[in-house]
Amino acid sequence: MLGRVSLSYRPMKIGGIIAEYNPFHKGHSYQIEEFKRISSCSHLVVAMSGNFVQRGGPALVDKYARTQMALDNGVDLVIEIPSIFAGQTAEIFARGGLLSLNSLGCVDSFCFGSEDGNIDRLRELAGYIYDQAALIDERAGLLMKNSMSYAKAREEAIRQGFESFDIGAILSQSNNILGLEYLKEARRLDSGMEAVTIKRQGASYNSQDMDGPMPSASAIRRSILGLGKFENIGQLEDECKYGDAIGQNIDQILGKLLDKSVLDILKSLSGQGIDFMGEDSFFQEISYILAREDQGLGKYFEVNGGLEHSIRRAVLTSTSMAGVLASLSNKSHTHSKIRRAIYNILLGITKSDMDQAKVIKSLPYARVLGMNNKGRDILRMAKERSSINIITSPAKAINSHIYREDSLYRKLLDIDLRTSAIYYQKYHAKNPDLLARGQADFFDTRFNF
Repeated sequence: MLGRVSLSYRPMKIGGIIAEYNPFHKGHSYQIEEFKRISSCSHLVVAMSGNFVQRGGPALVDKYARTQMALDNGVDLVIEIPSIFAGQTAEIFARGGLLSLNSLGCVDSFCFGSEDGNIDRLRELAGYIYDQAALIDERAGLLMKNSMSYAKAREEAIRQGFESFDIGAILSQSNNILGLEYLKEARRLDSGMEAVTIKRQGASYNSQDMDGPMPSASAIRRSILGLGKFENIGQLEDECKYGDAIGQNIDQILGKLLDKSVLDILKSLSGQGIDFMGEDSFFQEISYILAREDQGLGKYFEVNGGLEHSIRRAVLTSTSMAGVLASLSNKSHTHSKIRRAIYNILLGITKSDMDQAKVIKSLPYARVLGMNNKGRDILRMAKERSSINIITSPAKAINSHIYREDSLYRKLLDIDLRTSAIYYQKYHAKNPDLLARGQADFFDTRFNF
């Protein structure tokens, strides 16, 4: 006899989001709330970039601080997208994110924001791009012979063959593009996760407008990095200045953009000597590497077509990343491509590394960054439904038999640990006692937020 089933019992339904939370803002809160409403998910897992992000470059604050922001605002479990995927093109970033969620074996649906907001339209277009990839590449190659950039040639090649509806601006908007890559990857993996999209609210991805109710993360980062001329946020409040806004209190300004819990974390980090990371944070280290290495740069991922010579020359004759980007960007090389290529050199991510990572269909591990009790429920189900190894202690992981015996596991984890070690040398530069403890990922580097 099975006994009486409680009428209050609700089956566990797990939703997933791929994110960077760089930093977490009110647009992210809106996505979480809407996703939970639409999907009726009872548990939420986020696959998040680690310390380096998709546009190329370091995250504003480290992965543990951003994890705490997520856990404070409706997320139950945060796992790290392997670093080899996190700082790459939309296609490769999407692959790492979808692999992270799909490999858990228990996620019912995943959600992404898009400018279009129509999942049926996006799914149909993604299916066409996936099925006709070879033809699209052939057409794009012909168009590029007429001096058209790769991005424009590919967009036109898709437009020529897709007839179901007018794709309009779909292929020119950042979140649509990333959403199409998520849907293509779901096809590649034959994933059972249901796709959900939520129409993006507020400013566009690259907008620097700070006046609307939901500015972009790019605009928020730009404003926060304006704090660098002050010792900390407390001093900024004393001066009653914030970026270009004079005579306004910082809480009044940032409070419109960020949840209080996020603002509290940023204040705590600033007060403890953490330098927020920006585009130029590693410029000196990059310059050292390129001054030393005049051969072999072509082995790094996305450094091709003679770009290795151009990058070295531009970095060694510039004083900032902005100067490098201005001198190198053209129809073939966007700012993002150049940044990603440069950071692949800094982080040591090679073409051979990526050749191996591109073809996998399941990750060997999930790296846990933070969780609550409902997050523990998700991990228990993942262990029941998949063979994925759950890493909560990297120190134990590198001493395990699977690390010794599984070359993919070892490669991915080594790159994760190396990128973290590089990031923390700069992030904790004013806290040498933390650096003296050893490898940052081997102990809890989080502050008391």
